[in-house]
Amino acid sequence: MKLSKLKSILPLSAKKKEELQSLIPFLSEEEVNEVKKLIKKNQASVFHQDLGLSQFISIKFSYPQILQKIEDEETKERISYLNQKIERAARRKAFEAFSREAIEKFPSLIAPNIIGFEDIKKILAIQLFSTERLHILLIGDPAVGKTELIRSSYELSPIGSFGLGSGISKAGLSMTFSGKKLVKGLLPLANGGICAIDELNLIKQDDLGALYNAMEKGFITYDKGDMHKVLSANVCLAATANPKGKVLLGKSPRLIKTQIPFDSALLSRFHILAVMFKPDAKKFAEIAASSIREKDNPLSQKDLDFIKEFIAYARELNVDFPSSLDPYVKEFARELFEHGDNMIVEPSLRQVKGVVRIAKAIARMRLSKTVSEEDIKEAIRLFKSIMFL
Repeated sequence: MKLSKLKSILPLSAKKKEELQSLIPFLSEEEVNEVKKLIKKNQASVFHQDLGLSQFISIKFSYPQILQKIEDEETKERISYLNQKIERAARRKAFEAFSREAIEKFPSLIAPNIIGFEDIKKILAIQLFSTERLHILLIGDPAVGKTELIRSSYELSPIGSFGLGSGISKAGLSMTFSGKKLVKGLLPLANGGICAIDELNLIKQDDLGALYNAMEKGFITYDKGDMHKVLSANVCLAATANPKGKVLLGKSPRLIKTQIPFDSALLSRFHILAVMFKPDAKKFAEIAASSIREKDNPLSQKDLDFIKEFIAYARELNVDFPSSLDPYVKEFARELFEHGDNMIVEPSLRQVKGVVRIAKAIARMRLSKTVSEEDIKEAIRLFKSIMFL
């Protein structure tokens, strides 16, 4: 009897049985038996690989991989396929584990070197998970960290673009052609992700047409000569702006309204408008000191890759908003119109829709297909915390 045939009928050792059993959560019974035959013939073995994530992610997770022990192209292709299948399943399990603490972890990833502004960081983190257009504007004094906040959000997003208002033209926002070659601007480049624009108030009024269209409808158009083009620009806009006069003169909504550098056509398209006031002397000194240090980001490159993959995975979920939560929305709408004087923008149905979109994004962070009572309550709390002055 040939040695290879003899090995195929001998029982596996306890260690190899344990290795084989580790494949069961990831492969079908037929595939596990396929690997078993390879192991018995000493043509393959099983080892475990760690995700290599830092303590910040805090997932102690390893998964099996199959090691080929013979030179055979057909076996190599088959093992490669099985390993990829195992790795995809393993990452899904890791995502599910991470989702239990995502709502607590993600805000700390937004500009970790900036002190304070916890709810603003949280809403920017939640925006990463919105598949519906959810637009956020940060307006306030210089040197409070507005740029770092939106840049950090852009850097976490699997898809995104970042630009400075002073250097953005209409073509830079939308698209242009170099000969017959299409050159995409910030909006189509960020389709399906975050478009971050710093100092939005520095973009010329005549160049903002594409932005209006993308924020409202999710696409942009190009019409010049005989050239007509439509591109998807389904973005979540995260923008900053300085007030007129550069420094906020007071904290009352009435006074702040006079310092907003945008007309109602643009301002009304934002779901969240966060006013960032200059902190007191002690807090300002802390912020200034932290701003000149290198970013104290807890993420390794593997962590960052995992985070982006988690966001992309979560964004694939279709989230339902159950009718049982409608009373929360109705009560919020009532409060919104009753206390509209506490905001620097007029109450509108867009803000009500924004709260629902925030709740859906929170559910998506939890990898849930259904918005919970806690999700809508947190969405309403965040809105009031940020929008009511």
